[in-house]
Amino acid sequence: MALLGPAFVIALGLSLYLAFGLVGGPAGTLRGWVSPPSSAAQSGPTPQGWSGEGRVTILLMGLDYRQDAPDEGPPRTDTMILVSLDPVGMTAGILSIPRDLWVNIPGFGSDKINKAYFDAEAYRLPGGGPALAMQTVQDLLGIPVNYYAVVDFYSFTTLIDDIGGIDVNVPESTLKIDPIGPGNTVKLHKGLNHLDGATALAYARDRDTAGGDFDRARRQQQVIYAIRDKVLSLNMVPTLAASAPKLYRAAANGLRTNLTLGQIIALAWTAKGIPSQNITSGIIGPDQLQSITSINGLEVLVPDLNKVQKLRNQILNASGAPVPPAPALDPAAIAPKEGAQIELINGSGVAGLAAATKDYLVRHGFSADKISLADAPILYPSTQVIDFRGMPYTVGYLVDLMHISPSNALSQVELQKGIDVQVILGADWQVPKD
Repeated sequence: MALLGPAFVIALGLSLYLAFGLVGGPAGTLRGWVSPPSSAAQSGPTPQGWSGEGRVTILLMGLDYRQDAPDEGPPRTDTMILVSLDPVGMTAGILSIPRDLWVNIPGFGSDKINKAYFDAEAYRLPGGGPALAMQTVQDLLGIPVNYYAVVDFYSFTTLIDDIGGIDVNVPESTLKIDPIGPGNTVKLHKGLNHLDGATALAYARDRDTAGGDFDRARRQQQVIYAIRDKVLSLNMVPTLAASAPKLYRAAANGLRTNLTLGQIIALAWTAKGIPSQNITSGIIGPDQLQSITSINGLEVLVPDLNKVQKLRNQILNASGAPVPPAPALDPAAIAPKEGAQIELINGSGVAGLAAATKDYLVRHGFSADKISLADAPILYPSTQVIDFRGMPYTVGYLVDLMHISPSNALSQVELQKGIDVQVILGADWQVPKD
C-alpha cells in the first residue's frame, strides 16, 4: 500500500513522494519517476494553494500487516501521527501518538489505541478502520480530525534511494539496526549518518533502545524532516506537481485517503511554503502519562489527559515564529476565513441584544449563516468568549472587536455539534455605533 496523498502536508517531510502517492505496491516500486528532475523539466500550470477555511487536521497511519502471522486478522496501526496545518498563519504541528496508549475506543471500550483500526475492519463498520481511528484520536485530543492517510512505510525505501539517501543525526553512541533481508545488520554511530532507503526504514522502525516506542517516534520524525529537506533542496516540487495526476492514477490501487487529488495538490503546495521555524513537533511521551502498567496481560501506557491536552495545545495550536506581514494577515480577513460557527448567547437581560450583535459582527466580516442566537438561563455580568475547537484568529478578533477582557477568553475543548466558538453577552456589552 502506498504512502498516500496529503503526507507532504502531514509529515512536512515525506514531501512530494507522500503528497502525490508516487509509490506502487508493497515492494516499493516507484512509478512514473526515475531520478530527481531538473528545473528545466518543469511544465504545466502552477498549482493553487489550499482554499479551504480554517485549520486542517490529518491523521497519518502506518499499518502493521504482521506478515509472519497472516491469520491474526486485519492490521493494527503501527504508527499514528497527527498533523495540524494552519494555511492562514502558515504554521504546522506534528504530534506522534504511541501505539500502546490506553484509550477509549468508541463502541469497544478501553484498549490500546492501535486496536481501533483492527476493530472497525474486523467488524466491517461504516468507514472501516480509518473512521474509527479518527474518532478515537478525536475523542482523545478533543479536536476535529478532518482527513486521514493510510500508509505502509515499507514503500518509501525506493524514494529515499532515488533522491540519493538522507542524512540523520543519531544521538546514540552505537545503534544496531536490521534492514530488510537476512544478515543485513548495520551499525550507526553517534553523529551524522548517511542512510539509504532500507537503512532509513530500519532506523525509523527501530525501538530497541531505552526509550522504546518513544525513541521510535522521535526517529520517524527525524526521517520525515530529512526527506523534506532533501526533496526541497532538489527543487522537485514544481515538476512533480505537474505530473501528479498521472502518478496518482498509477498508484491509485495502493492509496487509501478521504482527500481528493485536487485537495492533495493544494495542501502540498501550501505546505511547502511553511518556514521550518513554523513547524512544531512533539511526542506523547513519559511526561504525559499517569503510568506504564499491565492490563489484561498487555503492557499499556495510561495517559494523563490534562497533560496530553496541554501538549496538544503546544504542538497543534503553536503559532511558531512570526511570518512576514502580508495584507491577508489583517485580523478582519483572517477570522472569517476560519469559518467558525459562532453561537451568540444573550446573558445581558437586554432583549434583542444577540440579534443586534449578530448584525454588528456581519458588518465586520463574519458570515450571517454561521452565527446562531440563543438566550442564557441566567444573567452574566461580563461578556465571555469560549473556544470549543481551536479557532485562535476568530477568538482574537472577537476579543478586539467586542473589547472582551482577555481573562474572559476561555478554551474549553468540547466537540459540540455545529458550535466552534460561543460568545456569552454580559451586562457590560453594548453594540457600538459605527
